[in-house]
This record gives sequence, structure tokens and C-alpha cells, in this order.
Amino acid sequence: MNAEFAMLFRRILCFFIILSAAGCTTTVRGRVIDAETGEPVEGAVYAIHWYYLRGCCLGIRFGDGSGYRKIEVADGFTDADGYFEVPKYGHTLIMPPIFRMGVYKKGYVFWDDEEIIKWDKVDERNAGKAKWEDVYLPRKWELRDGMIIRLNPWKDSYSRYTHAGSVCSFSGITGVDSNLFRKTVKSECDFGSDRKNRKDYMDYIKKLKEQKGNR
Repeated sequence: MNAEFAMLFRRILCFFIILSAAGCTTTVRGRVIDAETGEPVEGAVYAIHWYYLRGCCLGIRFGDGSGYRKIEVADGFTDADGYFEVPKYGHTLIMPPIFRMGVYKKGYVFWDDEEIIKWDKVDERNAGKAKWEDVYLPRKWELRDGMIIRLNPWKDSYSRYTHAGSVCSFSGITGVDSNLFRKTVKSECDFGSDRKNRKDYMDYIKKLKEQKGNR
């Protein structure tokens, strides 16, 4: 009897945990600006994906114990003054909702909420001439009302091939199911999937490695 009561208690408790995990939501407003000039960036596409991981809760399994379950995807373009609005879900101690967010505009470096990439060092890293931790840095980001996202202008010295991979990874591999984002970054993805572009970049990296070996 005690075992049956304990199992019933777990199920009831887990039911309320699930409700709280996908519950309270608000809308927060942010702005996208040029990192160098401080001017607003109009027409930047943004996408945010809210989800929670599948798994076990107090001995009760949900789904297959892997992957994620989508809560909401929101996307759009920044207005003439660079403003945008996205949903924000309240956090809980157990099974908290998780988000991934990205912002892209042609002529700028892709921005995402998880990491800062030193694009002037990426080729050196791929050629083994720089450490991973010196190129890819965790971003300390807080999703809040009044947030400012600074887009760095693109420079011809940056690796477009690697940049395209970063953009398309966010769009596809991370599960950000936004048709608007995918359509906007299609040219980047096409560039990154082109075999000639890949070969040209690999040849370039090979030369950098050989230069390193000759020193």
C-alpha cells in the first residue's frame, strides 16, 4: 500500500512539475545595433527556440529519454529602429525550459546566445595554430527586457565557409525550427554545402598547416 501511495504521489508531483516547466511566459523586447556605429540594424532575422529535454522525472519516463520537446519557436525581422520582441518562459528548479536564439543579417557576423567567435582567428584554429579556447568563447547572455544585441560588421578577411557552417548549424542541427530563418540564410547554407568551396577552404587550411611546419 505504501509503495502504491508513493508512486501515486510521484505521478501527481511530476504532473505539476511539467505544468510549471511550460507555464508562465512573458514578452521581452530587445534591440539589434551595429557594434561599431551603434546605429540600429533594420531587417535582421531573429529566431528563438524554447524547449525542454525529454527524460525521467522522479522515476517516471517521458518519451524515449533523449532529445527535446518543443515549447515554442518565435521569429521575425527587426523593425526600422532595430527592435524585436520574443517570448520568455519562467524558470523552474526541475525541468526548466531552455532556449536557443540567433540573429543574422547579411553584411554582419552571425550572433547566437551561446558563444563568441573570434573570426579573425578561426583559420588559425582550424590549421592548429591557435587554441580552441582562444577562438571560441562562452557568451554570458541574459534574455531580458531592454537587451541589446551588437552585430559585428563582416570583414573580407573572415572565413565565409566556416561562418556559413556556424549559421546553418544553428538553423538545422540545433533544431531551431524556423522556416523564416532558414529561408533568410539559404545563401549561406548553399555556400557552405558547395563542394568546390569546401575543397578551396581545405586546400587553404592545408597551406596554413604546411607554413606552420616549416617554421
